[in-house]
Amino acid sequence: SNSSNVCSSNGHCDSFNDCSCDSGYFGDDCSIVSCYGYLSNHSSVCSSRGSCNSTDHCVCNSSFIVGSNCESCKVGFTGSNCSIVVPPIELTAIVSGSSSIGNCNPLTISGSDSFISTNDKFHYNWELVSGSDSYLSSYLKSLDTPDIQIPTNISIGEYQVKLQLQIDNSTITSSGAFHNFTKYNASVITSKIDGPSIQYASVNKQFFLHGVAINSCPTDSSQPSFKWRQISGSHNALNGLQTTLSTLTFPNG
Repeated sequence: SNSSNVCSSNGHCDSFNDCSCDSGYFGDDCSIVSCYGYLSNHSSVCSSRGSCNSTDHCVCNSSFIVGSNCESCKVGFTGSNCSIVVPPIELTAIVSGSSSIGNCNPLTISGSDSFISTNDKFHYNWELVSGSDSYLSSYLKSLDTPDIQIPTNISIGEYQVKLQLQIDNSTITSSGAFHNFTKYNASVITSKIDGPSIQYASVNKQFFLHGVAINSCPTDSSQPSFKWRQISGSHNALNGLQTTLSTLTFPNG
């Protein structure tokens, strides 16, 4: 009973094969400790992923197991022993929309083409990167929707908005997607072309292309100007034509 190793050095011997263990030690020879509510010889000690070598001190079975109680897997690993590699999550933010906003037409910026490669829930985090409008900055931070509308009452000037996706209850985020637009103190006019495709027009018959200006602001009575421009093709089809009228006339031949 006077040996330094008696009762595993964790207690004292009261009589033959009868140990009184110090606080925190258990068992016939005081060799058992406990970690987070389980004795060191229990199958569930250290989340069944490690060994308990002193009071509340777990040694995990691998470097992929983390946590004081070996309760978690290192990022990128899963499974009962954290030995399964998790495929990387592809999280991509995509934005689209017009580059201008006027006094009558709100601007819709869409992030609905954004995607994630897993079934994880994610959030849409919108942010005003540049542009001097405190209301718009606060408004964007309050949104968590794929599509947003920029109101018409923002200040005149140039703006840049960023969309970043974030997985729910996680710090994992996508790279930012940016959209630039300008607020004008006027209505924004869109246009379309009515008429036949030049590809199918007869070279022996005169034909017309009609430019149509669409003003979304009913109180704006100003008349738009027209400018036709050729953007492709090796032959200059507009040579000699009146390109500042609403109707572009192609002569026969």
